[in-house]
Amino acid sequence: MATETTPYKKTDKTITYLNKQYGRMFRKAASFDALNIIDISHEIYEEAYQLAEQEAIRLVESVYGSYRRQDEGTNESFDPVSFVLALVLAYNPVTKYVFKNEIDRKRARFAESMLASSTPAEEIALAKRLLAATNAQFMDDVTFDSLIQAYKDNGAEKVQWVTAVDDRRCKKCAALHGKIFPIDKIPPKPHIHCRCWVREVRKSDA
Repeated sequence: MATETTPYKKTDKTITYLNKQYGRMFRKAASFDALNIIDISHEIYEEAYQLAEQEAIRLVESVYGSYRRQDEGTNESFDPVSFVLALVLAYNPVTKYVFKNEIDRKRARFAESMLASSTPAEEIALAKRLLAATNAQFMDDVTFDSLIQAYKDNGAEKVQWVTAVDDRRCKKCAALHGKIFPIDKIPPKPHIHCRCWVREVRKSDA
């Protein structure tokens, strides 16, 4: 279990790609005034949201496709686009927010801070960090939920909690490691930025 491959490798590539794009997006705010910063903020955050949605769909396709067993046939009703659209509008019990709403809140905060601050470069840098953190969390959630959906479509009834066995894992995650849960009663992640995952318990393993 300790050496099991993490499902977050593709996630990390997606997060890295998104982070690189934010530098380009926020360059639009380098020259601003009180008349155009609201429009600029809408432009930046709308592009960021659309890109996150697009990359989330690709991530779902990758993770779901990797863990969906071909011997179980295909699930014609599974649609990665609809899956992501549901996630961006769903309340997350771990983060305590809806992803789409949180992006809107961060846009409003950015615009207000740019109008009020005497150090706009610092506000831009902070806005990029906050957006990067929000999107990284969302991509982790997308990965976790895609994994569970693949297991459900495999016909799995139970999953086993897996966490990295190293010095960085917290006590809450360590306590969950190895525990088995019904697939419809998987507990929420113990905290934000949790990188635990679950593995399918096949009937032959029981």
